[in-house]
Amino acid sequence: MDDKVYTACGGFASRGRKANCLLTILIPAYNEEARIVPTLSGLAKRAKGMRDVRVLAISDGSDSTAAICRQSAGAFKPRLEVVSFPHRIGKGAAVVEGFRNSKGDVLSFDADASLELSEISKMQEMLKGADIVIASRRSAGSKAVGGIPLYRRGLSFLFNSFVRLLFGLSYSDTQCGYKMYSARAVRKLSQFSFLSNGYEWDVEMLVAARRLGLAVVECPVAWKYQNGGKARPADLLRMILGLLRLRASYL
Repeated sequence: MDDKVYTACGGFASRGRKANCLLTILIPAYNEEARIVPTLSGLAKRAKGMRDVRVLAISDGSDSTAAICRQSAGAFKPRLEVVSFPHRIGKGAAVVEGFRNSKGDVLSFDADASLELSEISKMQEMLKGADIVIASRRSAGSKAVGGIPLYRRGLSFLFNSFVRLLFGLSYSDTQCGYKMYSARAVRKLSQFSFLSNGYEWDVEMLVAARRLGLAVVECPVAWKYQNGGKARPADLLRMILGLLRLRASYL
């Protein structure tokens, strides 16, 4: 990955946290030029007045996402940084790259900003008693704002069923992009040799966490479905094949 481009912009830090205890908000962004601006705007407003917080965007697409992120840096009193790749590296590799460029705790954050930003503090509170907090859109107490397409519900149900069957993971929602990692979890996972980079990476991360002895909890969240997601009904076969290959690798 020596062809990456690293850009640091702006400067910022979280109220009530120790000076050496950072929170990095990590945004893997593959061809997200149509959705990234509202996300960055919301984060900039949320982060004002906070200390020890930074936003890190990992762009690996062919559109203008990285350029848009750099142009948005002026709106940040927190620190906005961009790592860009001229080719597709996959979500998993993007997250791990973010781990390696982070300090302290890390919150992985979808470019569509479907999570209500007020949920971040709830996840931080739960992280005090765990190594990883995964946001859940389906556990008791979660709340969906607006309608969700039937095909997305179907994809989610089938994928989650296969995850439970193949890996024995009992989580209600492995695929939500919002996950918070303690500094300890970041350190251990950044050194793990992951085999996948596609839709199944989130599953492998949870399998890895189990192997590494990391405590994982789910946090029910309020969220809103956003158009423009990459998953389509035709992706189901690829997703299942990815899970089967992953399961075979861990036998």
